[in-house]
Amino acid sequence: MIQDREIFEKLKNGDGQAISDIMARYERLLWKIVNAVLGKSGSVEDAEECVADVFIELWKEPEKFDPEKGSLKTWLSMRARSLAVDRYRKIKRLEHDTLDALEVEGTDPESEVIRSEELRILNDALGKLQDIDREIIERRYLDEQTPKEISLATGIDVKKVRNILFRAKQKLTESTVIKGI
Repeated sequence: MIQDREIFEKLKNGDGQAISDIMARYERLLWKIVNAVLGKSGSVEDAEECVADVFIELWKEPEKFDPEKGSLKTWLSMRARSLAVDRYRKIKRLEHDTLDALEVEGTDPESEVIRSEELRILNDALGKLQDIDREIIERRYLDEQTPKEISLATGIDVKKVRNILFRAKQKLTESTVIKGI
């Protein structure tokens, strides 16, 4: 079997077959990584675009990969995870903006004002959390991911994910925003 260094050298020299060989070897791995990060939030098209973007980046700018710093497999995996995290954040930001823009129909004005104020307080409280704490809270309670799924998606140990969830819930409860998550 041809080694990664040989394939990469062919790629740098413009050999189109090299990118096909790399894709054949690593596409399944990248799909698993991207799907673990996106979870239920992303569509198949989101995952497909992330995986394709990794290979396109390698094809167009092979100098971004330095074989002296690590393996091609590691570089591809890290790029896939990074692109998937960016995509996940974009999806969540769009969902958040969409939820904020929705108006509740059929409610009385008083209920609407109360609901709006509660959402504002909740958004403010979540905004005060560190990015990783907020991401883990959103994954757990909005996306309904298990701590193990969150661990796989973020690369954080399961025990640490549980600790972050516990501390973040305490912070939110102390601010009297959320009771009994």
